[in-house]
Amino acid sequence: MAFITYNQVGIRAMAACVPPKVVSNKELGYLIPEEEIEKTIQSIGIREKRFAAKEVCASDLCFKAARQLMTDNEIDPESVDVLLFLSQTPDYKIPATSPILQQRLGLPTTTACLDLSLGCSGYVYALSAAYAYASMPGIRRVLLLVGETFSKIVSPWDKVNAPLYGDAGTATLVEKGNFLPACFVIGCLLCLLGGIFFSWYCLLPLLLLIFVFFIDSWRLNKRIKVAFLSIVAAFIQLFAYGIGFIHAVFAALILKRPVKGMFVRNFYK
Repeated sequence: MAFITYNQVGIRAMAACVPPKVVSNKELGYLIPEEEIEKTIQSIGIREKRFAAKEVCASDLCFKAARQLMTDNEIDPESVDVLLFLSQTPDYKIPATSPILQQRLGLPTTTACLDLSLGCSGYVYALSAAYAYASMPGIRRVLLLVGETFSKIVSPWDKVNAPLYGDAGTATLVEKGNFLPACFVIGCLLCLLGGIFFSWYCLLPLLLLIFVFFIDSWRLNKRIKVAFLSIVAAFIQLFAYGIGFIHAVFAALILKRPVKGMFVRNFYK
């Protein structure tokens, strides 16, 4: 579990690029019963996705996002010290994609390039890495590019993933400046608290059996025993709910932090 704080480093600008092809989740009638489609959309919060053309790679989407970011904010390519590229669908297994983007964007050969790969939490980890690099002496600007073309690897017959994943590319410019302190909470504390919450439910039957074993030896009225067990079970369940509540409050207080100086530009290819 890591609590990382960065000072005088922040997000200068962001941009995103999505492909022009729109695929609506309402078209999943071949996979999901018609009467369940709207319910599924409301549940996952995704009404449509964007799919890249066959010849378009994750780097192409990131390239357009980065180019737009640099144009809108008048960023000199020579001023970028580090380029990070995060993707689970890179252009190739080898070579790395970040040096390709370095060349396409006209960044200097002195720019450090690094490929990263991670799932759902990938952007947060990569952003933390960008902040870490930007905090180092001798480095002023870090360009973080994150892109995916999941439409090329997710089967349209995959009922779990097909409604969720589309294609896009983003660019985030992190640099030194007059920014508020930034805090990253990286690790598994939230998962641990959730695990404790779940564990109490798993242990509930065992604890009740233990109480039954001891209470059964007491010479008490049967109704009193049942009432006592019910009270014990209720307290255990309330404790588990308390852990879950602490989990939620912790996430709200620690992760909800203001971002100063952020400029976001979305555009279509």
